[in-house]
Amino acid sequence: MNGRQLKEASTLSLLLLMFTATPTVSAVSLGPCEIVFLNRTYNNDGTSTWYYNVTFPAWSNCHWVIAWCGGVESIKGASHPYYYNFVDVVVAVAGPSFPYTTYSGKIFGPVFTYTFDLSVITGNPNKMRASAYTDCPTVTSVTFSWYGPFGPLETPTDDPNELDHTTTIPAPGNEMPSGTYVEEVTVTDALIGSWYVKAEFQGGYHTKTLYDTLEDVPVPWFTSMPLVLLVTVAFLAFLRRRGSTIFRV
Repeated sequence: MNGRQLKEASTLSLLLLMFTATPTVSAVSLGPCEIVFLNRTYNNDGTSTWYYNVTFPAWSNCHWVIAWCGGVESIKGASHPYYYNFVDVVVAVAGPSFPYTTYSGKIFGPVFTYTFDLSVITGNPNKMRASAYTDCPTVTSVTFSWYGPFGPLETPTDDPNELDHTTTIPAPGNEMPSGTYVEEVTVTDALIGSWYVKAEFQGGYHTKTLYDTLEDVPVPWFTSMPLVLLVTVAFLAFLRRRGSTIFRV
């Protein structure tokens, strides 16, 4: 090759269900190969098309793999042969020219969103609220596991001995079971303290577990004796200051 490395290039376009994307890198060098993310377009039919350019030495006879969490069923078409795996957005190359080495890295690509949040809703009564969200279409349910309550000197953990209860929230009954999953727990005296809560996204190719903690859940106002006593004293003081009126009939 006269000191020059002959290379071949191909552009792969994947037609996918509509995806969001998390920025990582737009190009990655994997040994003698290079994979470049070109662009993506969103289509009117709810799909998106992702374009990658792959450059590799002609002598390598290598193949490349792209992987993300959508599941192979999310691929509606492709311009070139490909291999699929199910992890977060990863690309890899392998081939007979370097059989003992597989190069891998991350690149800009289609991923799904997973979020989880714990909060206290103050009111009559107070409530603890667990809220999980995903746009992954293969998730069929979310299981919330509540650990606690923990005292002021304890660290909230997922110790099995501290498990209070679990609740499984099913996905909406539609073709794309995704969205928000919510559980609300009414706060009572027995639930005062700190909590550790896990959200387990179930089903499909890509399960995920997230967790969050709530520190020092406030005492329910209706069971707070100091608060009730304070309100009573204030009310009696108001009546005394105003005086009383007696009506006779």
